[in-house]
Amino acid sequence: MPQTVTALATIRVGKRPHGVAITPDGRHAYVANFDSDSVSVIDTATNRVTSMITVERSPWGVAITPDGMKAYVTHHGPKLASIIDISTNTVTGTTISLPDLPAGVKITPDGRHAYVADFRQELVLIDTATNTVTGTTEPLNSSAVGLAISPDGRHAYSVGEANCEVVVVDTKTKAPVEGHPVIVGCAGFDAAVTPDGRHAFVTSSVLGEPGEVWVFDTTVKKARHVLVDGPACGVAITPDGHHAYITQGRETESVIVIPTSPVLSALTTP
Repeated sequence: MPQTVTALATIRVGKRPHGVAITPDGRHAYVANFDSDSVSVIDTATNRVTSMITVERSPWGVAITPDGMKAYVTHHGPKLASIIDISTNTVTGTTISLPDLPAGVKITPDGRHAYVADFRQELVLIDTATNTVTGTTEPLNSSAVGLAISPDGRHAYSVGEANCEVVVVDTKTKAPVEGHPVIVGCAGFDAAVTPDGRHAFVTSSVLGEPGEVWVFDTTVKKARHVLVDGPACGVAITPDGHHAYITQGRETESVIVIPTSPVLSALTTP
């Protein structure tokens, strides 16, 4: 039986929190509240909400640029992305039209591109200099709802909602890496890579069941998992690698904070 990891903190945010991102300095977490049309800002020192930013409807994903100046927010219903100025926590006037139903979003370590999952069998690329869509990856053979990008920028990890796998994408060729995908839990939602690039976390959540946090070695790509109390949706790992912030989506209004050590230990547990 997989271990259940006890939360260190539970933070009340808006309704149905989906995506979460942490600033490069580790001081704040930004949470997209799908049913509240808002983004909560959490002070990670106190794990309290210090600001609530009103945004366009149905925000799903949130990603922060490496310089910590902007947050990109995807909006599922309006099919667009908006941008928050982090220095003022206000929404800028820039919007980016996106195809289909945008969900998870992550930004490359060099800050030049944002990758967006949109429930199709591809990831959409945004040029952050011009804030325009410049293309897509090659077909992934699975729908994409969430993703993570490795710290070296070489790979994107695309999470499928229905096919219980993670597809590894070469960001240079924009094509899936040959070989078997990583098998994880069904109802996948999001992913995050540890700061050292050695491990990836993947969340999955089935209605009425404990949330699952899967972990795999990015070289070996064999996954194990732990359980958390309640759903496991969006995930972000702190810059020091010690904690993961996990949104609980569905009908909740909470984000939990868990230590990463027991998740990583699952890989060596018989």
